Amino acid sequence: MRAELSEKFAEKGLPWLITEVGKIDHITIASNNGDNPARLMRALEVYMTTGQTISSYKTGNRQSRFPNHEIIVYAIDIQRNKLYENINLRCDQMLADGLVAEVVDLVQFRHLPALNTVGYVEFFGYIDHNYDLDFATALFKQHTRNYAKRQLTWFRNQLDAKWLSPDEIITDFKSII
Repeated sequence: MRAELSEKFAEKGLPWLITEVGKIDHITIASNNGDNPARLMRALEVYMTTGQTISSYKTGNRQSRFPNHEIIVYAIDIQRNKLYENINLRCDQMLADGLVAEVVDLVQFRHLPALNTVGYVEFFGYIDHNYDLDFATALFKQHTRNYAKRQLTWFRNQLDAKWLSPDEIITDFKSII
C-alpha cells in the first residue's frame, strides 16, 4: 500500500495528496497545511488500513484498557546536570561500541526516514566531510541532550505523572506493595 501511494504521489504531486486526504479527513488537512507530505501519506495509510481517520485517533474518546483500575504513572526526575552527564557517557559508550562503523555500513540507506535521527545524521555529516569527528561527536551529544529535554517537556505536559527523584523510587514503590 505504501509503495502504491508513494508511486501515485510521485506521479501526481502534493495537490493530489492534499485532495485525497481532504476527501476523508478535514481535521488533518487543517492542521497540516500541506507542509508535511509524509504526515499526509500516513493519514491515507491509516484510513485505508482501519477505515478510520487518523484525526479520530487523536481527538476521539479513548477507552481505558483497564476501566476498573486506577493507573498511576511514575516518572524519574533526575537533575539536569546528572542527566546530561549520563547522556554524554552513553554517547561515548556508543562511539566506543562502533557507532561510526555502523553509520558507514548504513550510508547507502541514509535516505530512509529511520536513519534521519540523532546519531546517524551527525555522522553522515562527518562521512560527507562537512565537519571533523570531534565536531560530529559534539553535535551528537548536543542533539541527544536536546532530544532528552524535549522528551521531558512532553512528559510533563502530557502525563499526569508522579515525579520521583532516583532516591525516592525504591521507597515509594515499597509503600505501594
